[in-house]
Amino acid sequence: MFNSKIFAFVLYIILLLGLFIYKFVKYEIIGWLITLYLFIIPLLFTKKIQLKLNIKELYLSVCISILILFPLFIGIILLGFKPISISLKLLIFHLFFISVPEEMFFRGYIQEIIGNTYSAIVITSFLFMLSHIPISLNYLLSTLTFFPSLLMGYLYMKTKNLLYSIIFHFMANILFISYFN
Repeated sequence: MFNSKIFAFVLYIILLLGLFIYKFVKYEIIGWLITLYLFIIPLLFTKKIQLKLNIKELYLSVCISILILFPLFIGIILLGFKPISISLKLLIFHLFFISVPEEMFFRGYIQEIIGNTYSAIVITSFLFMLSHIPISLNYLLSTLTFFPSLLMGYLYMKTKNLLYSIIFHFMANILFISYFN
């Protein structure tokens, strides 16, 4: 008997091991293999990737992300943080090599396997948070990824479209690295 939830957990553990190896070995090829892994697992083990890409959905996802992130942006400005410029190369990297694969794996695969419910959002967000510990080895920063992950999971659950969580993830990352990197 094949249990897809246990299988998904095993694939997640493999991801964590890869992230720890990458952190300590520092071979760039491992980072690229992890990104590829995040892309391929949902494609292989999900019946259908829920990604509807059209102008209306893109516009809505950007507007919703701006509305959610605007209070944080205002708080950052009021605290006196100054932004740094970000290259187009870094923007493209964050969209296609971080936001898209992470959302495909965590929302499109893990959250779908668990059930795409409120409890699935919490479990997936916890796993998402844990996966950021090997990258930064900063437990506070890793813990802070839990809260935007809840929003990404909620956006995915309500829209049944990865585009919303991808755009939110991308914009949140860009906001963070613009002020805190």
